[in-house]
Parts: sequence; C-alpha cells; structure tokens
Amino acid sequence: MAQNEDGGGEESFGSRFLSGLKGMILEDEVPAKRAPAEAPAAAAPAPAAGAAARGNPGQSPSAPAPSFTAPASQDSPMFASLLSVTLARATAYTALTEAMTPLEEIIPDEMTRYRAAFAVIKKNRTLEQVVQAIDLQHMEVLAEEVARFAVQAKSKQFQDVQSRVDESTNLKARIDAANAQVANLRRELEEKVRAIEDGVQRDRQRAAEIDRAVDENQKAIAAVQRQFDAAAAAVRESLTGAKAKILKYLA
Repeated sequence: MAQNEDGGGEESFGSRFLSGLKGMILEDEVPAKRAPAEAPAAAAPAPAAGAAARGNPGQSPSAPAPSFTAPASQDSPMFASLLSVTLARATAYTALTEAMTPLEEIIPDEMTRYRAAFAVIKKNRTLEQVVQAIDLQHMEVLAEEVARFAVQAKSKQFQDVQSRVDESTNLKARIDAANAQVANLRRELEEKVRAIEDGVQRDRQRAAEIDRAVDENQKAIAAVQRQFDAAAAAVRESLTGAKAKILKYLA
C-alpha cells in the first residue's frame, strides 16, 4: 500500500475534492453527490489499512484497538482518499498493515491478526517504531494535509464564492440604478401629468367663461330682436292706417 509520494496529497486530495464544489452556489443539490465519481483510484488500497490504521498492538485485551469500520463517515471516498495520502509514505506502521492484508480472510479475530502480522515484521520493526510511525510521521502528514486543505478551501472560496459575491454586488448596483431611474421617470411623469391637468383646468375655466359670454350675447340679441319686431309691427300698423286715411279722404 505504502509508496513514497511526498507532496502528492495536495493534488490527489484537497484540490480534487474542492473542485467538486464548483458551481455549488447555483445548484439545488449539494455537489458532494458527485464526489464518488471523482474519488481517486489511489483510495482503493485503503481497506487494507482500514483494519489496522488505528490499532495499537501493545494494548491489553480489556482495551481493544478501535476499528476503521466503526464510523459511517469512514466509508466515504474522502476518508479513503485522505487515509491513502496519510499512509502514502512507507513506515513501520504501513509495514504492519501490509502484513495484515493477506491475513484478513484467514484470521477473523482482530487481536490475533494484529499479533500475527507483528510477528512477521518484528525482526525488522519494533513496537515502538510502529507507534512512533503513527505519532511522528502519519499524524504529521495528516496535520500537513489539514493545513493545506484549509488554504485550498480559502482559495476556493475566494475564486468561486467571491466571483458570485462580486456578481451579486454588481446586480444590486444595477437594481439601485434602475430604481433611481424609475423614480426620476415617475417624478417627471407626475410633473407632466400635473402640467396637463393644470392646462385642462385652465381650458375648462375658459370654456365656461366663453359659454357664459355666448349665453349673454344670445340673450341680448333676443332682446333686441323683440324690440325690433315690436318696432316693425308698429311701423306696419302706422303705414296701414295712413293708407286707409288716404283712400278715405282723397279718393
């Protein structure tokens, strides 16, 4: 399982899993569902180390070593990938896990399997070396991966999230500008409406004045007409009387 792959963790773990978050803001489903398809092939050997990665052969039977298969999260591709990166360097501990791999189907009892595997490597590896490999080497690699992942996550947030934040800020600025334009147009329209309404009111008043003047003129003309008709009738009567007198007196 173990290979000397110093520096491989940055691309094989952090960058790859963070790249699965691209477009997360605009999607309804969390893109973690795509993670299994993006899981690295290097994660395949993880089950070989899974049975012993947290074990300590020096523990007593009353305090059995924890198993990698206990937490449900350890079945995830991210766990397998991180474990593969953490155990990539060949150490006394990885030698123990490699010795245990062929024993998993032969020896079902975990304690017996640990002891049998340690018996295979104890000529070249001591128990102290195995424990120190976990504490001083693999834990150090894990700490480096944690720090590297934090940096990559921050960079990912700046690249993917900040661009969306900038877009949102620009859209909000456009909305504010549009609202201001609408307010200005509304004020201008209201001023034009008021001007038209004022003009209509002035025209209405002028029309009323004209109607009153026309009515007065019509009444005056009617009065003059009546006077004229009366005068005409009187003149007609006067002429008719004169005619009658002429015929009477002179004929």
